[in-house]
Amino acid sequence: MSSLHRCACKRTFNTPAALKTHRARCMDHKTMMKGSSAAPASSTANPPVVPAVQPLHVPVPSSSSNRLKPSGPTFQLSRQGSSIPQTFHDIVPPAPPLDEFSNPGHGTSASDPSSEHKTPSNKFGVFRVYQSIPTFNPDADFNPHTLYNNPSFEPSDSIPEPDSETLPPPPGPFPNPSNPPASTLPDSPYPNRTIDLIMSWFYTASNTKSLSDLNILVHNVLLSDEFKKGDLEGFDAGKIAQMLDNITSTKEPLKDGWKRAPIALPLPFPKNKVASEDDAPVHVVEDLFYRKLTDVITSAYAEPSASELHSLPFEEYWSPGPNTPPERIYSELYNSDALIKEQDLIHQLHRSSSPHETVVMPIMLWSDSTMLAKFGDASLWPAYLFNGYQSKYSRAKPTSYAAHHIAYIPKLDDAIHDSYRRHFNSKPSPEVLTHLRRELMQAVWGLLLDDDFLKAYKDGIDILFPDGVYRRVFPRFFTYSADYPEKVLLTCIKFLGNHPCTRCSIHKDHIHELGTIRDQKRRLQTKGRTNNAERQALINTVRRLIFVNGYSVNSKAVTNLLEPYSWTPTRNAFGDRLGLDFYKIFVVDLLHEFELGVWKATFIHLLRILFVAGPDLLQVLNSRYRLIPAFGRAIRRFSSNASAMKQLAARDFEDLLQCIIPVFEGLLEAKHDAVISSLLFELATWHSLAKLRLHTESTVKALEASTTRLGTALRKFKTVTCAEFRTVDLPTKEAARARRRKTTNPTKATTTAGPKDRKFNLSTYKLHALGDYPTMIRLYGPTDGYSTQTGELEHRRCKHFYPRVHKGKKHYVLGVAKQIPRQRRLHNLGKTAGIQMARANKKQKVNSKRRKALADERLLPSRASEHYQIPEETRNTVPIGRFLSENSSDPALKNFLPRLKDHILGRLLNQRYDGDDNPFSSAQRAQVLFRNHTMFEHKTLQVNYTTYDMRREQDTLNPRTNPNIMVLSPDDQEHPYWYAKIIGIYHVLVVHHSLQPEPKLMHFPWVRWYGMEPSKHYKYGWKAQKLPRIGFVDDSSATGNTPHSSDTSDSDSSTNEDLSSPAFGFIDPANVIRAVHLIPAFHHGHTKGLLGASDLARQPEEEDSDWNFFYVNIFADRDMMMRFRGGGVGHLSTRAATNWFLSDRPKGETCGNDQDGKGMDIDLESGDSSSESGSEAGSDVQSGQEEMSESGGGDKSEVNLEVDSEDEVDDIASSDEEQDYGYRTVSGDEWEDESEDELVDHDQDDLPVDIFEHLGFSGY
Repeated sequence: MSSLHRCACKRTFNTPAALKTHRARCMDHKTMMKGSSAAPASSTANPPVVPAVQPLHVPVPSSSSNRLKPSGPTFQLSRQGSSIPQTFHDIVPPAPPLDEFSNPGHGTSASDPSSEHKTPSNKFGVFRVYQSIPTFNPDADFNPHTLYNNPSFEPSDSIPEPDSETLPPPPGPFPNPSNPPASTLPDSPYPNRTIDLIMSWFYTASNTKSLSDLNILVHNVLLSDEFKKGDLEGFDAGKIAQMLDNITSTKEPLKDGWKRAPIALPLPFPKNKVASEDDAPVHVVEDLFYRKLTDVITSAYAEPSASELHSLPFEEYWSPGPNTPPERIYSELYNSDALIKEQDLIHQLHRSSSPHETVVMPIMLWSDSTMLAKFGDASLWPAYLFNGYQSKYSRAKPTSYAAHHIAYIPKLDDAIHDSYRRHFNSKPSPEVLTHLRRELMQAVWGLLLDDDFLKAYKDGIDILFPDGVYRRVFPRFFTYSADYPEKVLLTCIKFLGNHPCTRCSIHKDHIHELGTIRDQKRRLQTKGRTNNAERQALINTVRRLIFVNGYSVNSKAVTNLLEPYSWTPTRNAFGDRLGLDFYKIFVVDLLHEFELGVWKATFIHLLRILFVAGPDLLQVLNSRYRLIPAFGRAIRRFSSNASAMKQLAARDFEDLLQCIIPVFEGLLEAKHDAVISSLLFELATWHSLAKLRLHTESTVKALEASTTRLGTALRKFKTVTCAEFRTVDLPTKEAARARRRKTTNPTKATTTAGPKDRKFNLSTYKLHALGDYPTMIRLYGPTDGYSTQTGELEHRRCKHFYPRVHKGKKHYVLGVAKQIPRQRRLHNLGKTAGIQMARANKKQKVNSKRRKALADERLLPSRASEHYQIPEETRNTVPIGRFLSENSSDPALKNFLPRLKDHILGRLLNQRYDGDDNPFSSAQRAQVLFRNHTMFEHKTLQVNYTTYDMRREQDTLNPRTNPNIMVLSPDDQEHPYWYAKIIGIYHVLVVHHSLQPEPKLMHFPWVRWYGMEPSKHYKYGWKAQKLPRIGFVDDSSATGNTPHSSDTSDSDSSTNEDLSSPAFGFIDPANVIRAVHLIPAFHHGHTKGLLGASDLARQPEEEDSDWNFFYVNIFADRDMMMRFRGGGVGHLSTRAATNWFLSDRPKGETCGNDQDGKGMDIDLESGDSSSESGSEAGSDVQSGQEEMSESGGGDKSEVNLEVDSEDEVDDIASSDEEQDYGYRTVSGDEWEDESEDELVDHDQDDLPVDIFEHLGFSGY
């Protein structure tokens, strides 16, 4: 057995010569030798010998217990001398780009569309291009609050309070919302103000009254100066609600009332022949509740929110710099290609015939069935209408009331069986019931698309806009968002047929070729579905066979005609009534297709692999997930077993994906771990790109390239990893199946056949749909604008009112239909009159395990224009002298006071890069005084920042729950960011006799620094498909010895040498960019060698140990991903840092603003060859290897899947090429002497690294 030689610093070497070279400059070894100078010479004659261990980072493949053994580092992370980050200048999002022609309210006519009208660029380099001059632009009255994502921002931030005499008149017919009379509100149906307040509270409060609702009732209603007890005499809630139903506008009645209508369905039956379809027996479905679309459109422009609607589309561009070409931006439906094209068409057709300006109303539709209660069968099938000219940031919020309920679609009830028994003396077959459900959906839309709407669709409808000008509005359908079962009903295709796609006619046997050239060709218009005359004639022929000739709906003759395109014998209302090519309006659905589709299926199969690979692997995965900290509103805590997947929503599966890479590391053998790691990284990449709220042409091309790599990774996963495991259903699934069998056949004996085999399926519609996302983004804007999540959120409104209505089967739909308009009208009245029933902020919980429970602090609404906010309260006093003496044994306090004074002096002198590099002298420190020698501690630090999509967001930093931050590294560092963990948040009152004679309040977080693992050990990035890996900086007191008294005493006499390269420090909160989400590197285990026992630097549950490494979760949210990818429009303040990542691009993606390429600039020859090979595993594996190497998954020389991609494939940089990102391990010459004898052996034939490798990225 080979021997390893270990030094006192715990580093291990293969040969005594390497150990001797290392010990010549090892401080730990020299300290040990000084302490043992009296020992016999023989005791140190030979170096210690330890048993051989496996190479670093290479798990043992023999058993699961060996694979789970942590593999810690054989080096220590430390930072270079400086701990002063680069100065960060926060930039608040500017107003949208406007020009002098954007002057709404004057009624000027649109100019000639043949000429373009370009606005000047704003501060971020964004400008617009209009085809004609907009006469009504809501951005002209820009309110900065519309750019605030966080609810804690002040609503009136950055908006000066105008004098009452200079208030501009309100737009359009709406009343002035200044101060309505106390007796009643303008246009209010109620007799007095008291009832206004009571009813507003009633319709905004929850069904199950909470203490928060009680607070709102007391403070906003009962304690209001306008509340009068006498106004409630004779109060009757039923009569008051009817008053709200009869409300009318000051101009004209709003015809937005609900109507009830029956739906007649012709009944097919085998061998039942009639002269024509009109003569067939019918079944009447009662109680369709709907609203006329023309009334909905008219009322939508009469609401106060109409002032937020745009009137013309435009193109938006971004110029990153003076020498770079502008790049197209896709952010809303009203700057998408589809709306621009339709507006130009309408303007050309009706330019001369219309006396008013022609405007398109882009209609966006949602529909989905939902259960109204947890128990019972009460359900509702609502259809919603949205105006695409309203910004998605407002439209997607249920509190904006942007959703117009247009219909509650009835379901085919059990009365259909009575109709068949009455007409045919038989029961309907399952195929007939399916056919009638399709007919019902189309009949509902045929009724909604009535003659009035057809006239408006053809000739337009004149509507008064908020600026007092009439415009001719042409309603047009642009998007219809629905899940797959509803899409097949609406597009009249067979559910999960051989051609399952609603947009193209691809066969399901070709779906697995996602991302190849052949797959792209199939998506072209030649294979796309169209509502042409051929299809309509075929459907008419099939329906004559069914009704006139008496054929069954599933007869062979009918099937043979429809099967080539998986059509169904159903006419489409959109095609027949409007002549619309309806296939194009059914957009992609990220929530169901990816989060609850492709990713959920992949995650379940990964769990199956773990289940059969080792009995304890699922529990290890569960425990790792539970150890992942929460991250703001983006990632919640995993409190239950992730593998059980009990009652998980789409956002829960999103959280699982964002955190799974460190969780899955090392659970399987090396070759499978490498394949799965690349797959998970690409899944997270694709998801982050597809869910961006603002796209540029570069990010759309990146999504196209990621789709190609994802298809390759999925095929490689199936052929390499899935083929080696016989996967079966998980125990929970098998138990559920057994319960269903027992319920269905209670008398049948239970079978013991065992779990059902399960294989990884790549022939699903949801996988195929991923290839359509780039096209949809260019046509209709980012996916969040038409996500089904918007409709799912609106469902909550219907569920909210269900407990308040009659529960009879024929009554609850009508009850909900009445309550929805009431709430909407009260919202509009309250918005006009300024009534707001706001909920109180929740109090923060105090952690009893903390060394000292801090007193509660009052957090006022923060100003978005400020970069950070720390309460200035002085409740939590920390006398510095007592603090140092009580914690004198804590290693975190070493040189605390000298470093604090150095930090304060550096800020007073405005020094950017001095501080810890050139510490100040004791005499200089003595001039810094703290009033009463006291610090004041705080619970939270709120950091405001501008996101990539030019919005204002906030992170709340807490030393206990959310302590990790990112700052800019100095200019001469390679990696653009530094990372730190906040230990405490303080402020002091500083006095300096010359620099600051008067006391000055200065905030400072006390932090523990992280260091980044050098590139010679670990390569990360988009090419390497690995997360950045960091770890705590080693402290000189890590041996556990008690620091000298001078280190933590109330003294600043420490030498400058003692202050170099500290593990702890202080930072200016103004330099904090934002919070960062760190996930422990579970596979690499814990260590107690970085820092001694510390109650200050660690939480009680950490038990005086640290994780060896942490992974920076670049997928925590979309803004974080863009900060590590580059190209974020709103990241102006960190442009140099984010541009650093632009060179790290897998092959096929553009670096910067390449506008010349069209489509996907990717070499797909190997991908196409994999599709040619069909199901042959050998050729598919070969093509997978080639495609992965081309897309950045590994080195070109990688042909053996048995090697470990982390240590045996990555090239190792020589000492003169090593770049350490501003963090160092040991000196360069030491690496030169020891690189060949270290515990990690490397291939001597490795090629020299290129520019990307020595920056920390692997080659491709």
